[in-house]
Amino acid sequence: MKFSALIVERSRKILFLSFVAAVVGITVYGIIWNLHTRESSKEFILSHLKEVIVAEVHSQNTFNIDGELNRIVDSWSKTQEFPLRVDVYIDGKHWAHGGPMRPFGFPSASDSHSEKLATGQILSFDVNMDLTGPIVRLLAALLVFIGFFVAVYFSLKKGLTKAVEEISTPLEDRVNRLGAASQNLLSHAKKGYVATDTQVRELQNLDQSLSTLFDRINSLETEISDKKYHEGQFQMAKQVTHALNGTLSAFSLYIDQAKPTDPVDRDFLKGIVQQISSISGDLIGDKTRNDGAQVSKVFDLIPLVSRVIDQKTTEVQRLATKKVRFQLTDPQSKSVSVVGSKSKLELALVNLITNAIEAIKNEGTISVSIEQKDDRASITIADNGCGIPAEVLPMLMKEGATFGKEGGHGFGLFHVKSIVDELHGSIAISSIEGTGTQIKIEVPAVQTTSLSNEIILFEGQELVIVDDEECIHLSWNILIGSNASKMKITHIYSDVEFEKWIQQNSKDSFSSRLFLFDYDLKGKLTGLELIEKYQLMFESHLITGMANDEHVKKESKRLKVKTISKDELPNFHLRFEKNIFSSQSARFLEAT
Repeated sequence: MKFSALIVERSRKILFLSFVAAVVGITVYGIIWNLHTRESSKEFILSHLKEVIVAEVHSQNTFNIDGELNRIVDSWSKTQEFPLRVDVYIDGKHWAHGGPMRPFGFPSASDSHSEKLATGQILSFDVNMDLTGPIVRLLAALLVFIGFFVAVYFSLKKGLTKAVEEISTPLEDRVNRLGAASQNLLSHAKKGYVATDTQVRELQNLDQSLSTLFDRINSLETEISDKKYHEGQFQMAKQVTHALNGTLSAFSLYIDQAKPTDPVDRDFLKGIVQQISSISGDLIGDKTRNDGAQVSKVFDLIPLVSRVIDQKTTEVQRLATKKVRFQLTDPQSKSVSVVGSKSKLELALVNLITNAIEAIKNEGTISVSIEQKDDRASITIADNGCGIPAEVLPMLMKEGATFGKEGGHGFGLFHVKSIVDELHGSIAISSIEGTGTQIKIEVPAVQTTSLSNEIILFEGQELVIVDDEECIHLSWNILIGSNASKMKITHIYSDVEFEKWIQQNSKDSFSSRLFLFDYDLKGKLTGLELIEKYQLMFESHLITGMANDEHVKKESKRLKVKTISKDELPNFHLRFEKNIFSSQSARFLEAT
């Protein structure tokens, strides 16, 4: 409904309700006033006639009662709203009459009164009142009011409609123009905003703001063009294309040569898929904050490097022309944690190891080592390939520089250096021609608590999985595998379904259940809200793709709920125990 039609409709309802309220009020007032006047007339007759009747009865001169009654009734009828007809009875005998002889017709009202005099006689009155006049006057007043109201209504409607159109018409015009501009903002911004005439000050201010906004958009577009925005987009496309080409080529080669019975097929394909997923994540932007800022994540270097080496080992095994051995030296610590883009660092390592493989002609060794000293972590990649001439080394990490590749564009090492710079690290290359090359990457290390994704389960336990995605439920079934027969597993897909389930399966004491909640269940309540609502903090884990969201981390910490990212789902380790009580105690201590 348009703005003008909405205002008119609302005004019509308000006026109608006001009219009904006024009519009801006048009618009720008229009825109450008539009732009050009737009671007043009755009291008036009684108070004036009673003394005369009593005096006449005492003096045994009751013949004057009729005359006095007529005098009082005539005086009342001349001065009040409606005429009266009064009959007086003494001891049941009709003694006097005042007013018209014939009873009043419709509309009229009657009333009676009796009382015992001091002489022991019973005095009775029958009062009949003619209501024609008051009712006619009430109806006349209502007609006058209705006529006045109708005139006011049409006058207000005409004036209000005109006023609303003066506001709504230019407002709708501006909305339509903004809608058209949103389809091609740059084109409209270049033309500027042309305001239409209006007498409304607020619309004038809106026109001024829109004009300023369009000028600013035009200015920003000019600034972006000056900074070679399109060239930056082209560089990003080259970067992604370079990364994907290498990965997809390896994938294609492996598919062509893979055997159905090859035991490493599954792991290799899994690594390829993870790598493509990482590249795609960088392409669409791994941003989780509203302001568009990059969200840094903490990850462990050791499994990352191991995965890349496993993938490259499987790839090299397919090459009939080369024999390359990999040597991985793990650090003394169980984990080496850094913060940044995990997928980008993985791409950098893939690039470097690919270069090392290409530098080996027939047979050779590639050594990879990870070290951590204080707050610095390093990855060293060394090969005994052909080496790089000394005069070429200073130019290698510049854009466009390449060595030893036919058709190479020099984008690989330049990309690697960009990633390392983004991680606030450094990269150094040393090489001896004919002997080999060593590349060392150093990045800041962070001290973190245990990143273990281990979940303890035990025989006879009830596992309740609450997630809105069917694939996640299937993943848990795969992870649990043959151990599913040792426990009871319940799958729940929404917050509404969970609340129905928990009401039917509530337990007063700490139970042998373990809840695995997703955060975003696409409903009214999140996983954390369900945990808090039903006080499940000591028997729940949060498994979510939003594990790095600031709000989720804050709420998880407040509720003391262990949170694990869904990205790590393939690396989950499920440990089964037979002793129920030790498992419960361990989990309780971990939570507290």
